[in-house]
This record gives sequence, structure tokens and C-alpha cells, in this order.
Amino acid sequence: MAQNVAHGVRLVTSSRHKQEVFVPSRETIKIILRKLDALANQKNKHRARRWRRYRAIFYTSVFTGLRPSEIRGFPKSGFD
Repeated sequence: MAQNVAHGVRLVTSSRHKQEVFVPSRETIKIILRKLDALANQKNKHRARRWRRYRAIFYTSVFTGLRPSEIRGFPKSGFD
């Protein structure tokens, strides 16, 4: 390249992320996933079916690190 095309570009740091992000411990995550399993296997079949759907989303988030917006954009056919 004959010249730096990024010369003069300034990055502005956003102030929207001033709040510290809470990251749950592994033990807390295990507790949440156990509760999701219990809800997905409850006797009420209608509620259990719904919780199985939500459980898939939570498990995907925990094990892939996808953000909520990325999961929402993921096609439903991609979940087992």
C-alpha cells in the first residue's frame, strides 16, 4: 500500500460499559443447569416441554460462550 488508509482514524471508547460484568462461578452454573434439568423433567408435560426448549438455549450459552443476541439469531432448527 502506498499510504495508510487508517491514518487519522480515532477510536472512541464507549462509556456504555462502565458497570462491571458479573461472571457466575462454575458451581453456580452447575446449580443453574441442575435446576433447568429438574424443570425440564417435571411431571407437568406442558411446562416440561417449554423448559426443555429454554434449557437448550442455556446449555448452548454456557458451553459455547455465545451472547444472547447471537443465540437469538441462531436458527431454531439448530437446537436439538
